[in-house]
Amino acid sequence: MHRLRDFCNTSYPEEPLYLQYSITLKVQRFFTTLRSVQNDTFGLFGQPRIQGRSRTYNRTIHVLAVFLFLILVVVSQAFSQPFTREIETIPVIVYNDTIAQPFAGGVDAPNHRFVDIDGDNDFDLFIFDADQNVDFYRNEGTPQQAELKLRPNELTLPRFTAWFLFVDLNGDATIDFLSDNGGNSISYYPNTGTQQNPVFTLQDSTMLDTSGSPIINGYIGIPTFADLDGDNDYDFYASNFDGSITLYENIGTHVSPSFRYADGRFQGVVIVNDSCLKDGASAIPGKNALHGGSILQLADINGDSAQDLIMGDLNSQRLFLLPNNGNSNTPLLQCSNESFPPDGSLHTSGYNQPNLVDIDGDDDLDLFIGGFINMGPNNMQRRSFWFYENIGVASTPIYQL
Repeated sequence: MHRLRDFCNTSYPEEPLYLQYSITLKVQRFFTTLRSVQNDTFGLFGQPRIQGRSRTYNRTIHVLAVFLFLILVVVSQAFSQPFTREIETIPVIVYNDTIAQPFAGGVDAPNHRFVDIDGDNDFDLFIFDADQNVDFYRNEGTPQQAELKLRPNELTLPRFTAWFLFVDLNGDATIDFLSDNGGNSISYYPNTGTQQNPVFTLQDSTMLDTSGSPIINGYIGIPTFADLDGDNDYDFYASNFDGSITLYENIGTHVSPSFRYADGRFQGVVIVNDSCLKDGASAIPGKNALHGGSILQLADINGDSAQDLIMGDLNSQRLFLLPNNGNSNTPLLQCSNESFPPDGSLHTSGYNQPNLVDIDGDDDLDLFIGGFINMGPNNMQRRSFWFYENIGVASTPIYQL
């Protein structure tokens, strides 16, 4: 798994690796100069400062301006060169180690999702980065040996602002796309294409609950869909700004979802700074009572068929693991203030996004973490994407950086 460790743990912030020549700046400067000339020649409200000869002079200036502009366009086109972005064809060797995809640009605060977007039974990767662009990494390896290769412009997602999810919300065995709608609600794009060639078509720009109100997610939080109650459909879990969780229960079916607002303080859980509280418990002494949006991920960490909750909080530099001590039909989340991953090796500036996926096909969940808050030099992070391989088993995970 050394390639994945190279990809994640030594990722660097994005930097401009190639430039395209553009005449836009030239045109802007040209018209700025032209306006300056006009302002010198014309008085208030465009009236000429003097009569007679100045009018002829102004017409001459306009004709000359158009002529020079046309020359500028022709010359720029004549000397412009086509550019092709090279990501991995030029070898780069550092300390006798060949760098994979040396011109991919790096990552900085990666909001990431793994999904089999092309139906070939391995996980591909999408990263929504600090530059507000989405990068697509196609897995050109196998389910056992991932080879994530940046492939610009191969697949375009619908526009969004803060977060995105992939889930088969309508039970047709194809992955659908959901995202923020530019505010604190949800847009829904069902896949009208196929498993191999998805086409995400807008159905709801703002999803509504059964009362006709918008389904709300805390603006700076990232929600999740999961089946915690074992009824074979997806419910919606959203973070709140006070550190709690809202549940919208799916009272429809797995092919026709219908979401009812069910609980604004799910399981009594609240994350306050570095404290996980439940049912009105007090914060850990000495900790500041800070709270904020959270990033939610539900997955079966210990192989007992009950999904556990992993949370990254705005004001915490670690992750919270809330084990599910109930069962696959009746969840019972328990707070824990122990570090996760347990070896304490995670060091970011905070607001960490967890993703658990079996990236190496060994039937246990590996852990990826993206750190969202940038506190490094020039407001960039040098280590913002972390990969922990599960070298244990599904029932007893051991995460190795």
